[in-house]
Amino acid sequence: MRAASIGNVNKLKHTIEKGGNAAFKDKAGASALTLAARNGHFDCVKLLLNKGADANSMDGDGMAFF
Repeated sequence: MRAASIGNVNKLKHTIEKGGNAAFKDKAGASALTLAARNGHFDCVKLLLNKGADANSMDGDGMAFF
C-alpha cells in the first residue's frame, strides 16, 4: 500500500513478486490501486492492473479507483 501511494514502482513490483496481493484492500476499503491512481502514479497503476488488481473495485465509500 505504501509503495503504491508514494509511487515506488520498484518496491511495489518486488512486494508483488514476493507474494503480495495486488488486490489487497485496507480496513477502509482502499486498495493499492486506489492510492496509486489518486496520487497520479500511473506506472504503479499499470503494474497493479497487470498483476490482477480489479479496475472496477470500489473503496469503502463506494468510490471507484479513478
